[in-house]
Amino acid sequence: MIIKHSSSIKELESIKIGDKVKDEYGKEGFVEEIEILKYRESNQYYFKLKNRGTILVLK
Repeated sequence: MIIKHSSSIKELESIKIGDKVKDEYGKEGFVEEIEILKYRESNQYYFKLKNRGTILVLK
């Protein structure tokens, strides 16, 4: 699945541990951990990848 900053909340919520993901800038890998931080009216989605860092999406 390709993760974009324009991805809907529904799409982001459907991503599970073990899914292969890729962002708009070429970073890709398998999701090892997911953290969702909710603050006021915004959400921060952190998708930690097994080998290459983290993909962050702010909504």
